[in-house]
Amino acid sequence: MRAAAAKAIADAQPSPTFAKRRAAAAAHLVLGDAAAAVQALEALAREMPSDATVHNDLAAAYLARAEEGGAGDYDRALRVAVEAARLNPQLAEAWFNRAVAAAALGRSDEAAAAVRRLAELEPTSAWAALLRRS
Repeated sequence: MRAAAAKAIADAQPSPTFAKRRAAAAAHLVLGDAAAAVQALEALAREMPSDATVHNDLAAAYLARAEEGGAGDYDRALRVAVEAARLNPQLAEAWFNRAVAAAALGRSDEAAAAVRRLAELEPTSAWAALLRRS
């Protein structure tokens, strides 16, 4: 997995297409470099402001960086997860990230609503089950 992630980062260097840059950003997360992932995904989100999946990936990167002590990153994660869900209400991952960020901020009603929406979208989702237990 680490070798594939390193390859994705290297592949994005010589010809930085959108897809390769997005893959490199995800690879940074896999390799534990949330700060580099955030930087790359913020740039992609500016370029593609209507791409729900990029916003969702950015929310995940903010959540990862928040776990490393990133000040304000739970708020940022919630903001972009809300935007991702607005752009694509069927994107289950956005509802998951929204629930995680809201719970981390102590917004239990908002987190519960996001978990319910996730469960509606994916009734057998392991993500929803995980959140219901926490």
